[in-house]
Amino acid sequence: MYYDCGREMLLPEAILKSGGGNILYKDIFAMYNPLSYQINALLYTIFGISITTLQAAGAVTTFLILLSLYTVARLFINRFYSLTICILISSLYIFAQISCVNYLFPYAYAFIYALLGFMAFIVLTLFYIKYDNKKLILPAALCLGFSIANKYEYILSIIPFLALLIYKKEHFKYFFYSITGFAAPLVVSWGILFLQGFGIEDMRNYLDFIQRFFATEEQQTYNKKINFVWDTKNFKTIIISLISTILYAAFGVLTLKTFRKNKILILGIILVPLFILTTLILIKKNFTEQANPLSWVCLASIIILIFNIKNIKNTTGLMLNTLLLFGICAGARLNFLLIAQGYQIYITPIPLIASWIYLIQTNYKFCEKYKLKQIISYVMLLFSLINFAYPPLYPSP
Repeated sequence: MYYDCGREMLLPEAILKSGGGNILYKDIFAMYNPLSYQINALLYTIFGISITTLQAAGAVTTFLILLSLYTVARLFINRFYSLTICILISSLYIFAQISCVNYLFPYAYAFIYALLGFMAFIVLTLFYIKYDNKKLILPAALCLGFSIANKYEYILSIIPFLALLIYKKEHFKYFFYSITGFAAPLVVSWGILFLQGFGIEDMRNYLDFIQRFFATEEQQTYNKKINFVWDTKNFKTIIISLISTILYAAFGVLTLKTFRKNKILILGIILVPLFILTTLILIKKNFTEQANPLSWVCLASIIILIFNIKNIKNTTGLMLNTLLLFGICAGARLNFLLIAQGYQIYITPIPLIASWIYLIQTNYKFCEKYKLKQIISYVMLLFSLINFAYPPLYPSP
């Protein structure tokens, strides 16, 4: 049992002690938003205080995340390719982790609850675009609000969502619904604390304590030991990430119809899976010094999007660009102040699946003609088997 995982088990129990008399941030120290702890406290109340309760919650949440990823993929590509992508993500992030940074009993339940809310938001938004069903706007906003109320990681996606409503010239009331949906879970979650007796002075005391906590010598020593994704200590990783960004972005841009050259396209499609294989080998050898070798996906996706942003005239094009924008927003922290030892497993799956779907779908006929998708899928399955057999050893944060 890692300390951080133990924290996730003890905090909900502490909330329930003395008939719920203990208040988060006043009587109990916590690092993240209150919603995940409140959810787990509720689960304890219903199913009993047990590690099995939290493990079951992690398993159900993981299943729903995978189902959401598969649903997103199926909106664009067939069952086999969708399943292949989900298996690869499972092997890289969900089931191959052996440290406290995992999905089934995670470092923080706030991460997986936030990811589930964000995936539900993506699914509902894509269905809204596909079927022009305005009734899905409020549920989509509520799902993103639920995600933000657990953790702020995906908050940037508010921007493309509101931009989408502007592009589709929706009535003002739908903007009101959206803002309400984003805020409602936060208001309810924090409102419960204030009803319990948490006050403004308690908030000041908590913020002051956090400031002093991060200024302690012990915390400063810890910060010097950890590796950030773009830390100068990880020079090898920075070089790998930059080269990968150039290769991946060049591949994406060159595969667009206006830039298409068959020989270059075939070369690019061969290079990308080869690079992924190389990356996995580097992870095994710990050559990347505990950093995230897939941090380049977000940067490359931005470059690809710039060259293809005009492709929004049809429904599929709008869905693809929206998905890639959400992937970019989700992956923003891959390049800023993200600890490399493992937090990325909760963030990378979205930009990774978004960029792969984007590239496959924008070159569907060409890839079908040369059976390239089948080749890539089989290579991805091979990588997945390797990862399941020899999982990457991400140390604890």
